[in-house]
Amino acid sequence: MNINNFIKSLNTILIDKSCSQIEFYAPQDVTVIDNNQSHTIKDVYKVHYLNGNYKFVNLYFTFDQQDRLIKASNQNTLTYFLDLKDKEKEERIKLIEVYSDQPSNMGLVQINPGLQFWPIVFLEQFNDGQINIFVHILEHKNLLKQSNTNYDCLFIDNEQEFFTNFLPLWI
Repeated sequence: MNINNFIKSLNTILIDKSCSQIEFYAPQDVTVIDNNQSHTIKDVYKVHYLNGNYKFVNLYFTFDQQDRLIKASNQNTLTYFLDLKDKEKEERIKLIEVYSDQPSNMGLVQINPGLQFWPIVFLEQFNDGQINIFVHILEHKNLLKQSNTNYDCLFIDNEQEFFTNFLPLWI
């Protein structure tokens, strides 16, 4: 995944959709604390803009650079994965096909805490009247369909799903 191309595409879309006051921030490591336990979320990118409804939106991005399939809902904290490292292209395609939209987690490994936990703790610190959303961009399409409403503050999926199904709600 090319992060620079992602950022350029996002900027182009925001400009084309008449968003204003667009600001991109360099990635930073963010340390969050929950019940005396701390965790550092690495390389968090921030994009700030005024959308067409005259609401300020802050998108916080991380990019999953690991070659794995992820099964994670943006409605709960359960996350499962399947490592794709050292798998041939045909085997990858078959695995994605087999696991997509299947209710079973057989063969998947649970991540504890889930990918959702620390981003939600991070978002809880904001009480600024702005829209704050955490987006985790995956290498491959998420095995679970994400909720796409204007109440969701977390999105975990690939670049294509973000641009076509989630971003339009916020511009």
